Amino acid sequence: MFGEGLHIRFQSFYLFLRFGNLCRERVDQNYLRTLLSLGFQAFLIVVCVAIYSVLVQNISVSGDIGAAIWTCMGYTVLLCFCLFKTSSLARSVFNAH
Repeated sequence: MFGEGLHIRFQSFYLFLRFGNLCRERVDQNYLRTLLSLGFQAFLIVVCVAIYSVLVQNISVSGDIGAAIWTCMGYTVLLCFCLFKTSSLARSVFNAH
């Protein structure tokens, strides 16, 4: 009788430790995914800013200055939208939450 109770206690203790390891593995995986998504987000930001700089350099100011200003403002709004979307895109690629 003493051996059976001791066996059940050890088994429940083992299950408790195993559950703790599973939770820790999930936390580690989520941490790694989040870290990778942050790195990918930084890469996407660099790409967005590089594309923006090329677009802004190609604006012709010699013609209509108003059209150049509106074009630059449009590109800037597009850049802001893209920068805000990099987070959700990177998190969805790496399935991080």
